[in-house]
Amino acid sequence: MQGFYGTGVGQTNMAAACLACPAGTYASSPASLSCAPCTFGTYSTALAAISMATCSDCPLGTFTLTVGIPSVQNCQLCALGTYSTATEVSVCSNCPLGTYSTANGLFNASVACLACNPGSL
Repeated sequence: MQGFYGTGVGQTNMAAACLACPAGTYASSPASLSCAPCTFGTYSTALAAISMATCSDCPLGTFTLTVGIPSVQNCQLCALGTYSTATEVSVCSNCPLGTYSTANGLFNASVACLACNPGSL
């Protein structure tokens, strides 16, 4: 069944043979041996998901360290001095040379990264 993965051959009942894919994963094939994880920068709260379409993008200004995360709460804010203008990312971009930021979770370099004062580095 889609959304489930097989535990092995020779099983005698569905409960033992087919396990639901956990949140953060999906199985699009009825004969899946494992569940595929949602990609970097995405998450899914759905159990027994059948397609990657159940994976939602983390908000701008966030990233994920791993694939297959089960909740938007696992999307991490970009740290001070960084930003993210895209979804589905595993790292945030650094503010350009001569700029800095004073907040976490920023998503627009031209607004988020402030220019250093003239005469400073």
